[in-house]
Amino acid sequence: MSRLKATIAESSESLEVVGKKAQKRLAKAAAKAKAAEKAREQSATARGEAPPPDDTMSRCALLCQEQRWREATLLCRSMSQKALDEGKPELAASLQGALRKIEYSLRRQMAAAFVVSVRDWLNKEYLLDVGE
Repeated sequence: MSRLKATIAESSESLEVVGKKAQKRLAKAAAKAKAAEKAREQSATARGEAPPPDDTMSRCALLCQEQRWREATLLCRSMSQKALDEGKPELAASLQGALRKIEYSLRRQMAAAFVVSVRDWLNKEYLLDVGE
């Protein structure tokens, strides 16, 4: 029994040592990561890079690819107005240009949906007329 207690005591001591070593390694890795992030930020500011811009155009393009024209139109309008309010005329102009194209696609989609619905309606009417 005393031998078992000695083995347990020994293993718990070695686990504590391993645990402390692991904690030290984790702390060292976290410190390195922080230092690397700080160095990246400093190099970015030294090069004069601006922070990453708002990704409005990418979100708008994604909505267009999913053929969600109404959401893309609303996004472009709201972000264009926001850009004008913030004093960014270049961004507002590019959003207005995209908005024109998106509105054209929205109108085209609405017209196509109308044509399909009318064609279906006419097919139903034809079937009703033929049945009489």
